[in-house]
Amino acid sequence: MLPLIRSATLENFADADGVPDPALAVPLYAALSAPTVVTGFVAVSPDGRAMQPRQAGLWNDAQRDAWGGIVSEVRRARPGVRLLAQLAHAGLQTTRPGAISPSGGRSPYFRNPSRTMSPDDIRRVVSDFAAAATRARTAGFDGVQVHAAHGYLAHQFLSPATNRRRDEWGEPGRFLADVLRAVRAAAPPPFAVWIKAGPDATALSAERLADALVPLAAEGLLDLVEVSFGTMDRALDIFRGGCPLDLLLHENPLYRRRVPRALAPLWRKLAAPLVLRRFRPFSPCYNLDAALAIKRRTGARVAVVGGFRSGEEISAALAAGADAVSLCRPFLREPGFADRLARDPAARSRCASCNRCAIACDGDEPTRCHLVP
Repeated sequence: MLPLIRSATLENFADADGVPDPALAVPLYAALSAPTVVTGFVAVSPDGRAMQPRQAGLWNDAQRDAWGGIVSEVRRARPGVRLLAQLAHAGLQTTRPGAISPSGGRSPYFRNPSRTMSPDDIRRVVSDFAAAATRARTAGFDGVQVHAAHGYLAHQFLSPATNRRRDEWGEPGRFLADVLRAVRAAAPPPFAVWIKAGPDATALSAERLADALVPLAAEGLLDLVEVSFGTMDRALDIFRGGCPLDLLLHENPLYRRRVPRALAPLWRKLAAPLVLRRFRPFSPCYNLDAALAIKRRTGARVAVVGGFRSGEEISAALAAGADAVSLCRPFLREPGFADRLARDPAARSRCASCNRCAIACDGDEPTRCHLVP
């Protein structure tokens, strides 16, 4: 079978305390045909949660026990599947009070104030990642993926736009290295420790990111780097394609607050085209060049996500040097896509890149493909 990864996506299937619901999680994961499955954003601490209301966590034992039951049931349904928990901290990309970040300030999208992390804050969050990895291991996961992409906390330390510190954590890769060392000490091999990382449209180029990752690779801290792009300040740069405006205004709490219902038709007509023009258009395999550049510079194994819709594109990426290809929206649209690829190497995903799944995840219902009844 092709080295395919079901890339992380926020599933929105936890309760208000971050405890995942097995009745929602088990059928979702058990249906996936990918040989490796990465969960969506799992917060390592209460202050690390993003704004979505039903986000899962791994900061306490109740969450661990729920995940343990989920992992056990999924393995029963799919023997041999490899399961990783994506561990994350939102940093300043949240609407929740008490946000923290490398250098304080606000996200231009979330507009929520954050305070500058003290050295004790940093050491505490590093310990939170390690403790979450320990719980993931106890729950039966095969590994974790540390989220250092999409503008979340580890990405904030990597980017000069959000890391203006003058202490040792002003070095771009220092925080991520501390996290990876702590996670590896808490969960030794064969437990996998991956990262998700990627450049963005502002200050973090692929070259600057690769430079920050070189010493981590030299230290043996990079099992695998899944390469993505962008930050939540410009989310459509991450998942390129359509933007269903009516759904955006209905589900997204920030747009509901900023665009009064009476002005919505005018906003859609006049402002929305200007907003959408800022984003990068969808194109096939849009992160492949960056992934290959990071592999050449660091020597690390890389997976690439973004814009893969056919067996031919996947095979071409692997032939070019990618070690694995990650898919997210295609597996929402068609959980059995990997099985179809095994039968027909030229198969094409039925995903329309409409992004209704991505926009709706800011609401209250679990993430799903909205083109499937």
